[in-house]
Amino acid sequence: MPLRSSFLWETCRTVRRRPRRFILLVTLTLAFLTYKSLPLLHLLTEDGSADAVRASVLFNDPQTYNNTQLIPKIIHQTYKNTTIPLRWQVPQEMILKYHGDYEYMFWTDESALDFIAENYPSYLETYISYAHPIQRADALRYFVLYHFGGIYLDLDITPRRRLDALLTLPAFACLTTPTGISNDALGAAPSHPFFLHVIKSLQKFNKNWYSPYITVMASTGPLFMSLAWKEWLDSGRNVGDGRVKVMVPEGRGYGFLVNVEGRSWQESDEKIISWLERHYLFDIICSIFAVCVSVGIACQCFDWTAKKLRRRRWIRGRRGRVRGRLETVWERGAWDESKMV
Repeated sequence: MPLRSSFLWETCRTVRRRPRRFILLVTLTLAFLTYKSLPLLHLLTEDGSADAVRASVLFNDPQTYNNTQLIPKIIHQTYKNTTIPLRWQVPQEMILKYHGDYEYMFWTDESALDFIAENYPSYLETYISYAHPIQRADALRYFVLYHFGGIYLDLDITPRRRLDALLTLPAFACLTTPTGISNDALGAAPSHPFFLHVIKSLQKFNKNWYSPYITVMASTGPLFMSLAWKEWLDSGRNVGDGRVKVMVPEGRGYGFLVNVEGRSWQESDEKIISWLERHYLFDIICSIFAVCVSVGIACQCFDWTAKKLRRRRWIRGRRGRVRGRLETVWERGAWDESKMV
């Protein structure tokens, strides 16, 4: 098909004919998208430095162990059933080895559902509605930490030492890249207000983003957790017993925890999105280009529809005029015939 007759060529012509309209629509679209992205942009400015804790300092300071214990000696972990894959059995054994005096609470899909139904029935519908099992696993950790307190660890995390020093914090999470906090290692005192805030945010963030990776990340995963954390900081409630400390990465892991092979839940789109997370400038340029193309196509579709409607009105008007003339001629002819009779 010749270029001049193609839809793309007509779109370019439309943009050239009405550049002001095109620029205005692009500006308004970018402004709207920027407004909707403000929580994410705001999150990029938060480094957690005001609440940062380094494991090398916390664990090696003798005064730490003289502080009041706030987090109970409970470790939570979860899997779909009691048959843990071989690659995660060693981390579990290390947890039990270092923390024999801790209560170990292992949650399966069945026991988790019973727990939510019994203790948080108002959230049961949301909990069941999640399309991906990892979403329920994510949500469960927030409920059990608020209900029982303790420390939650993903199955792919191996402790390098006893975690007693962490028990002196009111709550903690781990900083992650490029921004925000992760939800693979968490701790809290029972009924910590931050985790109540997280639980109350679950229903608001329960949306389908059509990409499995984004849906999980934004509804229950680290991105959801980070946005809830940023809301908590901005609310002014991150003080006293409601404070959330953040562990700073040191070397491999956080100095006291090491990640082994995990990520069993992630889908095929994870690699693409992870690459995009590391290339901000490319993301911005592609986003602006996509907006310009979309607005240009929308303008062309609008013009095409308007022309079609105008043509229909013109045809109807022409037909009406022709019909009117024919009716006039017919009436005159009928009147002449009546006179002749």
